[in-house]
This record gives sequence, C-alpha cells and structure tokens, in this order.
Amino acid sequence: MAAVDLNSLRKLVEGQLLRFEGNAFQDCMDRLILELYPRDYQPVRAAGPKGDTKNDGYCPKARVFFAAHATRGERIDKTKAKIRSDLEGCLKEHRDVKVWRFLTNDTLPGEVDQFVDNELRPLHAGVTIEVWGLKRLANEICKLTRMQVDRVLDINLETKHRPPKVEGTSRGSRTTFLGRPVEDFTDPHALEVHRPIAVSSAPTGLPSYIARTHDAALREELDSPGSALIVLVGGSSTGKTRAAYEAVRAMSGWLLHHPIFPSRTAALIEALQSESVAPKTIIWLNELQEYLMTDAGEIASSAIRNALLDHRHLKFVATVWPRHWQDITDPSGPFSSGRELLTNQATRIDIDTDFRGDLLSSAAQSDVRFRLALAASPTKITQYLAAGPALLDFFKDCKDRSPGAWAVLCAAMDGYVAGHPQFSTSQFLAEAAPGYLTDEEWGEVGDDWFERALACASVELRGAARPLARIIPRNGLDTDVHYRLADYLVQYAQQERRESPAPRSFWDAVLRNAHEPGVVSTFARAADDRGMHKEAARLWMPLALDGDSEALHELLQNPTVAAEEIVPLIHDAIDTVPLSETTELGWILTELYRHETLKARLVDRISRSPGELRIGAPVDMGQILEELDDANQSEAVRVYSQTIRTHLASIDASDFWSITALSGALLESRVQEANDTGRDLARSYFEHHKIEVTNLAFFLNQLTSHLNDDTEFIDEVRAELNARIAEVDITDVISLHPAIANLFYAGEESLGHLLITRLSKSIDVLNLSRSYAPLELMELLYERGHLQALKQLALKIAKEFNPGLSHAALTSLVHLHRVECDEAFALMARRMAKSGPILPVAGAEKLVNFYEGMGLPVLREIYSERLLDFRRREGAETV
Repeated sequence: MAAVDLNSLRKLVEGQLLRFEGNAFQDCMDRLILELYPRDYQPVRAAGPKGDTKNDGYCPKARVFFAAHATRGERIDKTKAKIRSDLEGCLKEHRDVKVWRFLTNDTLPGEVDQFVDNELRPLHAGVTIEVWGLKRLANEICKLTRMQVDRVLDINLETKHRPPKVEGTSRGSRTTFLGRPVEDFTDPHALEVHRPIAVSSAPTGLPSYIARTHDAALREELDSPGSALIVLVGGSSTGKTRAAYEAVRAMSGWLLHHPIFPSRTAALIEALQSESVAPKTIIWLNELQEYLMTDAGEIASSAIRNALLDHRHLKFVATVWPRHWQDITDPSGPFSSGRELLTNQATRIDIDTDFRGDLLSSAAQSDVRFRLALAASPTKITQYLAAGPALLDFFKDCKDRSPGAWAVLCAAMDGYVAGHPQFSTSQFLAEAAPGYLTDEEWGEVGDDWFERALACASVELRGAARPLARIIPRNGLDTDVHYRLADYLVQYAQQERRESPAPRSFWDAVLRNAHEPGVVSTFARAADDRGMHKEAARLWMPLALDGDSEALHELLQNPTVAAEEIVPLIHDAIDTVPLSETTELGWILTELYRHETLKARLVDRISRSPGELRIGAPVDMGQILEELDDANQSEAVRVYSQTIRTHLASIDASDFWSITALSGALLESRVQEANDTGRDLARSYFEHHKIEVTNLAFFLNQLTSHLNDDTEFIDEVRAELNARIAEVDITDVISLHPAIANLFYAGEESLGHLLITRLSKSIDVLNLSRSYAPLELMELLYERGHLQALKQLALKIAKEFNPGLSHAALTSLVHLHRVECDEAFALMARRMAKSGPILPVAGAEKLVNFYEGMGLPVLREIYSERLLDFRRREGAETV
C-alpha cells in the first residue's frame, strides 16, 4: 500500500474487525496469523480437560499457543473464565507451553494481560499469556502490504481510502527515494551518537574511534550480498551507535534513511510502505525498542520482515540493549512479530566491552578524555565517555544534595519499571515524588521544591547527558510538559529497582494520572502484584465500564469488589449468543468452567437446537462437543458430529494443535458417529502434513489412547516417529520434556529412555528457560528412576533457575522437595529466602507459609522480613 496515514488506516481496519463476529472473526484471525507466520506459525489453541481443546494458535518452535474469540460486547467475566479454562486445559495436556495468546476484537484487551499477570501467571510462571485486542490486531494488520491487508480483511481497502502523496513516492515520471547519501551524514549526533564528556584541553568532536572485535563482524555483514537486519546488542553507553556510525560511513554509494518523525514507529512503517526504498539503502534504527516496543511496534516488525523479503539490497542497522532484546524475544511477551523478526531474521552482533590495551594506551596519550576514563573507570571506557557513571553518581548523590530531585528521579524510575512510559508528565512526577521523602525532608523542601527539583534533575552532566530531559510534545494535542529519563538510569532501574517499594503517593499519582488503557492496565497489574487490590480495582473499573474483558475478569477476582456486581453480566451472553457463533460459544463455555450452573444453562440451550451449530475454529468445535458429551447430550453430539463430517474438507487443518483439539474431543466422545469423524480427521491430517517430531509423540499418544483397533494407522505414525527421533533438540527443555512424556504415555518406552540417556550427557548445556518445563522434567526423571541425571538437573536448577515471580519460586521449591533432592532443595531454599522475588505479594505470602511448614524458621524469618519491609515501605494498609 502506498504511504498511508497510519491513524486513518488503523481506524478503517478497526472498523472492519468490529464487524466480524463468530466464524467471520475466526476466519479473519486465521488469515492474519498465516500472513504473519507463513513458515513457522500454525493457528493453535491448547487442550481442554480431555484433550487439546483450549487453544486456537500455535508456533511449533516457540511453543506459542493462541486462542481467538470475537468478544465484542461481551462481559469480562466471560472472557476471564474462557481464558482460564483454555489455559489450564492446555497446560494440563501440554507441559511445554511457553506462550499462550488471546486474540479478541474487544477494544481494551489489556485487561486480559492483567488477569494473566495477577492470577494465571503466578500460578503458571513458566507460561507467558498475551492479549491481542482490537488495537493490537489492527496494528498487526496495518503493518502488512496492501495486498495482504486486503486478503486478511477480505475487502479492498484501496477503494475505501486513497492515501495522499508524500515525499518519497512517485511524482510524475520521477521517483524521489528515501534517504540521503551516507557521505552527507557528517554530524554523528544527528544519528544519536552520544556526545562525549566535556573536558578542557581535550580535542573537539568525538574521541578517536578504537575498533573492537564486533566492528569486523559488523563490516562483514554490511558487505555481504542481499538484504539484512543487523542488530548491535549492548548495554547503555557501550558504543553501539558509534560503532554503527563508523561502519556506515564507509558505505560509499549507499543511501541512509533515519525514520524518526513524527514518531519512530510511524516513520518506519510509512517509509517501508511507501514503495520509495531504493536499492542500496540503509535504514538506521537506533534504539530498536523505540520502534518495536510501541503500540504499532508489531506493525513495524512485520514491515521490516516484508521489506527483507521484497528488497535485494536493503540493510537495517539497529542498536538495542540486551534487556530489550530479551523483552522482544521473550515467548511470554506481547511482541510475537518482533520475536519472529529478531529470532529468525536478524543478525545479532554483541558489543565487545574490552579494548585492546595498546590501542587504548595510544589513544590516551593524545586525548585527555581517554586518560580520565582509564583513571576513573578502566572497565567502562565508553560509559564514562558518554557520562553514564556520572548519571548514576548524580542520582545517588542527590539524596543528600537535593532530596527533591532524588525523589523525582525515584518516581520516574519506579514509574517506568511499574509500567509508565519512559516519558513522565510533570504532573505525575510532582504528585508521586513527595512520598519518597521523610517528614523532615518534606518539611525542608519549600514551596517551590518541584521547580527546583526539576531544574536540578535536568542539569547537563559532563556536557553529554541529563538525568531528566525536558520534552515538549510536538503534536499540539498534549499540552503537558514531559520528562524523559536518561537511558542509563532506565537500565539501572530495570536492574536494581524492579522490586523496590513505591510509596503511597506514587500509587495516588498513578490513579490520578494514568489514562491511556495500555498504561492503566499495566499499572493495575503491578498494583495487584503488590497486594494493593483497592488501587487495582480503581484502575480496572473505568476499563471495565468500557467493556474491557480483562478488567471485568480482574474485578471478578478482586477481593475488594463484590462478585454480584460482575457475575450477572454473564447471563446476557448466555441468553443472547447466536448458536451459529462457534467461536463465541466455545469461548463462553471455557469461561464458565468454574460456574457449573451457568455453563449447564448454555449447554442446555445448545442441546435443544444442535442443528443451528456451525463449522468454526476446530478448538471451539471441540469445546462444544466436549461439554455436550459431558452433559450426556448424545443426540446433540451426533447432530453436530454429522455437521462436522459433512464439512470436513473445509476445516482449517493448518494447525496441529487445533486439529488435535477437535479430533481428541471426537475420539473421546461416547457417540460412535463422533469417533468415526475423529478417526477420519486425524488420518487426513497425518497424510497431508509433516508433523513436528515432538508433536508427533503427542499425536501417537492420542491415537494409542483412542484408536487401539486401527493398528495400521498407529504403526504408520510409530514408524515415522522412530525415523525422526533424532530431530529432538536435547538442549531445548521446552520441547524435550513433552517429547519424552508423550513417548512414555504412548508406550514408546525405549525412545523415551533414549532421549533421557542423551539428556544425561547434555545437562550442563541444557537451556532451562523460565518455564516450568525443567521442573517437570526433573519429576519425570525421578519417576523413571534416572537418579544420576536427576541429581545433575536438580543442582543446575538450584543454582541457575530464575523463577522471576514469587509463585514460581515456591513451585520450584515444591518440585525439588518432591523429588527428594535434599542438597539442591537446601541450596535453592536459601537462595530464594535471601534474594528470591517478592512479587506477586500473594505468592510471597505462600512462600513464607511454605518455609514454616517445612520447618525452616530461619529462612522463613529472612524471607518474611523482606516481605514485611517491602509492604511497609509501600504504605500497604495491612502487612
């Protein structure tokens, strides 16, 4: 699509998404995901209580599961119940789930993230739950080409919106290409190279450049044929941007384009959709997270992916912190397209922090700045030159020199960690900061304390950086002044203040100033994590009133909100949902997993008119069949099975987990017609698709459990599995554990033990990840009597496993105790007591009780004191 105004395009796409209901929405999601993951993605949703019936989307390599449901207008309690049931059913049958993602055309899906973070994630710390709502789905679609957008929405948007001409598009017979010759970029600071410290008698301009090992790798990638995304990865002020600048300067004959206005993401998307990218063009993406980790970041990621495929001589040169690389590629994070981009298409080059001693000494002889850096911080030369240490020293010294400035910086850092953008409004800072000061300090700051604090915190350090940089919005819509926290302090906050208590004034400021739905939901989850349920409820309520499903779910679970205010909303959905809306029916049935009476009401309604049921997402069809079968509605099962059999050829069979969800429900039914349909579906899928080997083990297990009479079919599957067993990656615990478990379930004992034997030789290099898979693998080894491998793995977990959440810390200790690895248990118990996670508070409280129950009073005292101190310092009403 030619350069399109992003906001106009998004409105058109959102409007179309809102028109989709039931099967139409599911079909749209299938088309979208297939466009986004043409090679790796399979639309999947994981299992229900009797099989894989609670997921709608799956990435085989990343172990990402999807659930799609047109939730427009439905109540939050429905969405929450559906999510919980689908997720828990998936985890029950598939212990290797890394990410579970919910797709909805609701306008405020961030509420589901809250539900996942505060209720589901603490219980399943190894699984990431994401929500793609109306805005994110629109972003996903907008990042595609015009033809792809038309295919996904099944319309021709060009007839609805013809974008204006912009610079860089064709003008008459002449085309204006994006960018300027690299030789024209003589000012490195225009490309965001840090200004160096200002020192008298030092040479002017940038310090002389000292090459390191990453420079050769960077030049090699730039000189290689074809298109590429090259990402320099390193901490703040380690020289990433300078290295990129020096390498690009040598690319004579190339154009360089720096997309930055009106925003980085919008400028990048517009550039890549403009059809004005010339051969031999470099796209400069300094601070890649500011392009990919935004509202439209997923659109930008897909635009880059498409550009790499469409252009033969295009180089993207990007820089990013390791933390942001991890955030984007985290299977539990919301950046699926960004993860796909960085994992499969980017060339990562890590910054070498070491300089050759002789080159550094030579530079120090001619430049006093190097001499000062060597004397002050010999292991952080680039950071010193870019004033990084000065920023941190300034923050620490502020506590005594200017308590008001210190409090403002604390508020900005904690706001960023808890969910606020890096840009904080002056009003938020003014309201949040006072709580960081003692009564004595507050009494001495004076009436004009905030103005003086801002002036102090905004001072330029060493002529290079400011702790807080004043930003005045350019769009004219936001009149409040913003302050941007220096990236070096952001990095410090992420590492050192992630579980620092924030005072009451901070949360009061959040309640008064957080308005953007994504920011509100993030803060609400943070409040729930800290046990501040009243504050969380106040944040969720406006979203819930607007129909945000996540907010409704969270309020239903919130102990300060009466359930009677939320639960009745379910009745409307049960009584009004069209029976032709397969996806919505499946979703509601899943949501009501804890409400048997309400679920029975819907099942009864379905059973009275089964002829109205239609074909839809396989997982939703499976859910409907499963609930009808559980309710002994055999006639309804027979009628619906016949409908499915009639349209078997039209069922989307591109996703393994979605198909096995439906086939499992059919095969497990008490109705023979359902069994026959399940058999045909399973065989058709096996004959027409190459199943990933770890999934093949599950497939064999499903067949041996329900098709013992079809030995020929089972033998075919078994033969393929034996032939491909070497494909299992022994170092990837996420896929390894389910492969072994399913082999044992299917009776393939020899293959299961073969993988364990291979594992025992590779435990040192096993990637533990942040899922529960290594814990469950440990229990499998215990059950199967592989005690030596068990001990090795247990000790590795005790030393290296990073739970991330307090619930996960408790789970890891429970698993270690269960497998009777006393040494490993004692080691990890001490580690968690002294430095383990405090958040969520609910998990921390359970961990305190666990230490008490295990007869570990010393560790209980250590951990409980940390928890109590955290709660007191946050001003919690109860501790």
